[in-house]
Amino acid sequence: MTTGIAAIFVALGVAMLGWAGMQAVSAVSSRRWPTTHGTITNTNVHVGGNWRGRWYRAQIAFKYQVSGTEHIGVRAFFGDQVSWMSHYSAVQEVSRYSTGSTVEVFYDPADPSVAVLEPGVHRQLWIFGGIACVCIAVGVCAIRLGS
Repeated sequence: MTTGIAAIFVALGVAMLGWAGMQAVSAVSSRRWPTTHGTITNTNVHVGGNWRGRWYRAQIAFKYQVSGTEHIGVRAFFGDQVSWMSHYSAVQEVSRYSTGSTVEVFYDPADPSVAVLEPGVHRQLWIFGGIACVCIAVGVCAIRLGS
């Protein structure tokens, strides 16, 4: 591996770890956020993929009100933007939230437009952070071996 490619691994890993860290801070804070009732407006399983295969992600939308202002939420939990699931897991996640059902919404009191249905740090965020650390380690090792 050339030094340039190794440096890209390190930079990518640092960026990923920074994003995961910011998400984790919000996730930990979300456990103490106030709650309100909301309504599920849409659920579906998003399919992505490339020549290597397919991946799936549960997409859940909900509406809720804080101080008379209606908001739209699309985040079930912090880190769900990078959730790669099997088709079965994505369908299971979506089936937990039926359209029209009432849910408890945890919202940020400093910015009520930021909300989640499941507070706290979830497995997907730990996995993403772990992948970031592997990228950094591979890049650093390649740089050290190359010098």
